[in-house]
Formats: sequence, structure tokens, C-alpha cells
Amino acid sequence: MRWSAALFVVFASLTIGPSVFAGGRVYIDSTHTRLLSEAQRAILNDQFDQADSIADCITALSPRDPAGRVSRAASMLARMTWAEDDLFGVRFERLLDTIQRLCTTELDSADRGRKAWLYLFLGHTQAYRSLYESKFGSSFTAVRFGLRTRTYYGAGLEQDSSLTDLYFGLGSYHYWKSVKAGVFRWLGLFHNDIKLGITELYRAADSSLFSRDVSRSALAWVWLDREQYDSVITLTESLRQSYPLGTSFLWPLARSRWDKKEYAAAYDVYSQLRGLLIKQPGNYFNLVECDYYLSACREKAGDKVAAAVEAVRLNEYDRYIPPRTRERQADKLRFLARLIESVETTASTE
Repeated sequence: MRWSAALFVVFASLTIGPSVFAGGRVYIDSTHTRLLSEAQRAILNDQFDQADSIADCITALSPRDPAGRVSRAASMLARMTWAEDDLFGVRFERLLDTIQRLCTTELDSADRGRKAWLYLFLGHTQAYRSLYESKFGSSFTAVRFGLRTRTYYGAGLEQDSSLTDLYFGLGSYHYWKSVKAGVFRWLGLFHNDIKLGITELYRAADSSLFSRDVSRSALAWVWLDREQYDSVITLTESLRQSYPLGTSFLWPLARSRWDKKEYAAAYDVYSQLRGLLIKQPGNYFNLVECDYYLSACREKAGDKVAAAVEAVRLNEYDRYIPPRTRERQADKLRFLARLIESVETTASTE
């Protein structure tokens, strides 16, 4: 999983946490908040079928409320990001259309607290579209949808500034917009809001009752981007304990260990990642990713024989790798093939 993609998983999972209006009023009722909490935990543990089932149950209980469908969309985006594959296509886009229609229909009659949540949902539909396009569609379209998120998040804060989930959305927008702006920021079209984004993410992580874990995970990706590896490790090690079946927290942890040249520690994390991946077959992009780093860790440690042994596991699934994945992972596949060839050459000479 690429580091930016994993951030998107965290971003996608935000809206499905239990929700509270200003003044302590529970969003919907205790049954819904319990189900929403269970759905969030299932997504963060990569238990997507379970998350989908819970989301469908929520929608059945309240067909006109967007929350269940937002949960379903979050699960779909998380699953696609996990698999590095466009698994749903038009189905995903139609679901976002439905969420947007439900939100806009209700806005005129909603009170201020409810409007804040509706704007949050609307902001995330745009974020989901942007993230989907950035991975499987048009970069230009991704930017267009991404820019719309701020409008909805800002409108939500005007209705209820205590809704800290909105600061999570704004913080993610401000940071990554600034980091990825490139020449547009140089031309003065985008402001440098990196510090603002980090501040907003910290506010969400510190004051949110139900979104602290996803906010902390988002900060881990920020710290990885800024090469503050110790901060990444501190954040992700605790999340790793809370969500033992989830992979999204392990990627930044593994990469931080690798970038710090702590190859034994990196090997351990990539091993755990691989063990989780093979329990849900089909994720060949990330299997290649893990086998590359497992082999590279052994090679960096000076053990070329062990590196080759790790690489040989590619033979177990090489014939199943889709052409698009093979193209995207071409460099790493060549690295593994070189190591495998060294094993075969040694065996033939003996």
C-alpha cells in the first residue's frame, strides 16, 4: 500500500464513528451509535464484509438517513485502497450520488446541529470522489473534487464549530493540499497551510470523543511525510495494539523503520503485514510490496541467502498477478526475480 493510499483509508473511515451533536445530544440513538462504532472498528481491522453488513443494517433501520450509506461508502473505498484495485466502479459513484441527494434534500429543514453533520457527509462525498479519482481515474477530476471539500467543511463549522470531525477533514485538506500543490503554490494559487493542517488534525485528535484513533493515524502519515519517524512509530505502535487485524497502521510503521535503517525491526513489521494479507487472498500488489521489502531487509543486513529465500515466495503467486499490477510493480518484481535467479544458479552449479 502506498503511503498516500493508506492515508485515504483513514480519511474514508472517519465518518462512520459514533456521532454527537453539540450539547451532548447523541446522533440518532444508542442502537445506531453502537452499530456505527462496530462498523468503524471492523473497517480499521480490515473486516470489510462485516463492516458492509453493519452498514446495510443501519440503512435498513433509517433508510432516509445518510449515515448507513456513508459507512458503506467508507468500507468500499477502504476495501479498494486495501486491494489497490477498482473493485466497485459505478456502484461506488452511484452510492455517493445517493448520499449527496439525501443530504441536500434534508438541509433546508434541518436544525443547525444536524446541518453540521450533513455538511460533514457532503464534504466526505467530495473527498471520497477525489480519492477514488486519484487512484483509478483522472488527476484533474481528483483535484476538482478535492477543492470542493473545504466549502462543505467550512459550512459545517459555521453551523457547529464544536463538531471536531470537521477539523479532521479540514486538517487533512489543508495539509495534503499544501504538500501536493507544487507549482500551483509557487504561482500563488494555493497558500501554504501545512502548519494549519497539522494544528487542525491535532485538535481533532485531542478533543474528539470518537475520532481520536483515525485522527492519530492521519497524523502518523503526516509525520512520515515530514520524516519524523520516531513520532510515526510512537503513534502507530499504540494503534497496532488496538487494531491487531488491521494493516493501515502497519504500513507507515514499517516504512519508518526502513527509512531509519532499522532493518530487523522493519522486517518484523513487513512479516506481520504479509501474514495478514494472505488471510484475504487477491491482494497481489501488496504481497509484492511485502516480499520486496522482506528480501531487501535481509539483503541490507548482509544476508543474501536469506534475501533470496524470501524472494522465492513470489513463485507461489506469480502466475496470478494481474497485468496492471505487474506493470505497476515492475521494478520490485525485477528485484525479486534477480534474487530468485541467484538461488537457481547456485542450485544448478551444486
